[in-house]
Amino acid sequence: MSYREYSPHPALINYIDAYWTIETDRVAGPATIQRILPDGCTDIIFNKGNSIYRPDQEIALRSAETYLVGTMTTFSETIHGSDQSLLGIRFRPGCFRTFFPLDLHEVTDLATTFRVDDLREIVYGSLDLLTDLNLYFLQRVPREALASSAVLAEIRNSKGNIRVAELLNNHAMSERKMERLFKREVGLSMKGMIRLTRFIHTLDVIRSVGHQRNLSAIACSCGYYDQAHLCAEVKRYSGLTPSQL
Repeated sequence: MSYREYSPHPALINYIDAYWTIETDRVAGPATIQRILPDGCTDIIFNKGNSIYRPDQEIALRSAETYLVGTMTTFSETIHGSDQSLLGIRFRPGCFRTFFPLDLHEVTDLATTFRVDDLREIVYGSLDLLTDLNLYFLQRVPREALASSAVLAEIRNSKGNIRVAELLNNHAMSERKMERLFKREVGLSMKGMIRLTRFIHTLDVIRSVGHQRNLSAIACSCGYYDQAHLCAEVKRYSGLTPSQL
């Protein structure tokens, strides 16, 4: 299986994390299971190859369909076999709604078919796909950021080590209004996004130190109560223990 990422135009970097592709050989070979961990992002996925299944044999992504994959709160698994071809557009947390007026709480943890005919025409017909994708989104960049953008930036910069009360105070907004914004623009609650961001940072730390990891020290530096709290959160989001990451 070949996975590749392509950076968007610099003017889109605050909105789109990456364009990405997955390709497998046309010749049948051993199927592989891919575990996908939550990253706070939202994806549009075009399945240009064979259908992709989950381990329970249910179809995850049907051939020739376009999907919207909402913000994930836990891991998912898919089986990859022969002649599969995916193109994905991964939007940064809170940025999908910049281009498409859909309430994201409706698709949290779901992969649902998504009709976007003009973008589909580009994906299936362009001779210079990266250029045309960039042009499509550059023409739709809004003049003003969404209301949740500044709050998301603070969560990201704190690496998820911040409290809801502090965010509300810093941004002079009621909790009810802020939660409504997050539900619509992110698909998660503020607390949910804080926890997920902290997990993503912790995952990077665990992987960077390799076998020399000290989980108690990592738990302390990443804002968990103790090692047991860290292990429980890692298991919640990844389905694995820290030693399996």
